[in-house]
Amino acid sequence: MLSRFIEPISSNPFGLIGLPANATADQISQAVNTARIETRLSDSDNNEAQLDSILRAESNLLDPMKRLVFECGWFYSVPKSLLDDGDADAQATLLDFQEQSRWTGNAGVQAKHDLAQWLLLMAIQASEQSEVEQLTARACDSWIQLMSDSSFWEYLARNGQRKVQAIESLVWSQVIETLQNCIRDRVESGNESQATSFYRGATMAGVGIEDLRQIIMPLGEAMVSEGNEALREARENQNAEPLHDTAPNWANNLVGKVDRINRIWAELGVNPPVDLSTTADDASTLFCNAAITLHNDLGRSDIAEVLMNYALKISV
Repeated sequence: MLSRFIEPISSNPFGLIGLPANATADQISQAVNTARIETRLSDSDNNEAQLDSILRAESNLLDPMKRLVFECGWFYSVPKSLLDDGDADAQATLLDFQEQSRWTGNAGVQAKHDLAQWLLLMAIQASEQSEVEQLTARACDSWIQLMSDSSFWEYLARNGQRKVQAIESLVWSQVIETLQNCIRDRVESGNESQATSFYRGATMAGVGIEDLRQIIMPLGEAMVSEGNEALREARENQNAEPLHDTAPNWANNLVGKVDRINRIWAELGVNPPVDLSTTADDASTLFCNAAITLHNDLGRSDIAEVLMNYALKISV
């Protein structure tokens, strides 16, 4: 069931063995033993891989500091739909967590955490662009508030963990990694609008600039790859004869790609990755060199002027 989610949620060891985040060491050992037996008795062709996952889950959860990180990436009150094949009433679960987050004591702290995590899962599952943006903003805001809540860290230290603050960056990095992977997933499926919605939502919540750069990095990687592929094709077509016939087509395609990429980053209000600037510079140089050849050697100043305008456009 967890496979429909994004890493690191989909491989959380608590989820793999079907336990809540506040499970005891005895409960963990018992669940691991049960999972081992069930896996060995199953007819699956993937038994060895499943056994390896179970053993890794046990190792991670019996390490006190690692366990705390995975605890923060799971749920204290696990929605039933995460552990079986049932359909979740996401809104009803959200309302339950919101109500419970008003409770006092440890139960209230657990519910605040589960509320933040559930909003993140709802953002992952959302399909409408505006919904993705709003849920991401609410999830990030809830996590930011939770991270600044001393009662949350006091709760995590309930078993005598004196270095609990040392995992703060690791806990927050799980949120960042989840959003990164959401963007990567949407980019790979060709849905750039939804991909940027996760970034916009995080921006609305006041996520810091360095974290925002990390979140949007998968889109940058995809844009660099797209720009370099367009540049490669343009270089190949530049060598095709005659240049005055081929130049308008490959130049128009290349400037269109680079312009689209630059427009996306401008709309996001963040500086593009350095590699994207390099791609734009290389494209501009390609236009200039072709324009010189068209003007000096072929007497086609009309096409040369078009390419020089392209060069100026993408070098701004």
